[in-house]
Amino acid sequence: MPRTASWPRTLAALLLATLPLLAAAGAGSYASDTVGPGIAVRNMPYRAAFPLQGTPPADGRITSVYYAWHFSPSPPGLTVLLCQGHRCVNVSQDASGSTQAFRGLNPTQPFYLQYSVTGRGALMPVLSGKQQLAVSYEF
Repeated sequence: MPRTASWPRTLAALLLATLPLLAAAGAGSYASDTVGPGIAVRNMPYRAAFPLQGTPPADGRITSVYYAWHFSPSPPGLTVLLCQGHRCVNVSQDASGSTQAFRGLNPTQPFYLQYSVTGRGALMPVLSGKQQLAVSYEF
């Protein structure tokens, strides 16, 4: 029998041998939403915390984070940061999207949005809408 004919059997045996390892690994996610405070003063940081939903595993690792934020109106100079602990990523240019910036971090640590409006002069009040977050992780 030619040598290449045993290749499918070898691959099948290797896959069967790794199935228990793959079954031991898992994946999960949680979604959270919040309504942050309105912005009334320029150059002042505001924060909207996302409540931790469920019980992500302590040994889990984040694979991706989806976010969506909304302000009405969205003023010039608005800066929006998505943060977990002291690690933040600027999401000002995209009101919704996903990021890999938190990949490998622990999913049990809460996230928050930090936002401000830079500039001088009067600020028409900015109302915060529903802020959304979804965290995917593996363990």
